[in-house]
Amino acid sequence: MTWVTGGILTNPATDAIIVDTGAYVGGQTAVTCVIASTVAAIIILEYRNAANTLNLNSQAIIIPANTTFDLTVPGVSLNVNERFRARLFAGITGSLQASLFYF
Repeated sequence: MTWVTGGILTNPATDAIIVDTGAYVGGQTAVTCVIASTVAAIIILEYRNAANTLNLNSQAIIIPANTTFDLTVPGVSLNVNERFRARLFAGITGSLQASLFYF
């Protein structure tokens, strides 16, 4: 299992990349995104192409204040250099942390 996190972020701006797996070696995986926030936030989980220039798929995740949320995407086949990342939809005044776990 690989665990990546952007750490605890305070007052992150709109479109901040809060966690990124980096380029994946390719193959079958499952990805779990865990997000904790002190304020309400909207996170976009993005599945990115190998050039990291566009989203192949994305999912909005609405996080209520003082909540931890997790979402698992099972059985994903990634090509070499594709990646997952989480992006903050709108800036917040507060703290949040996101982690991505994959196998």
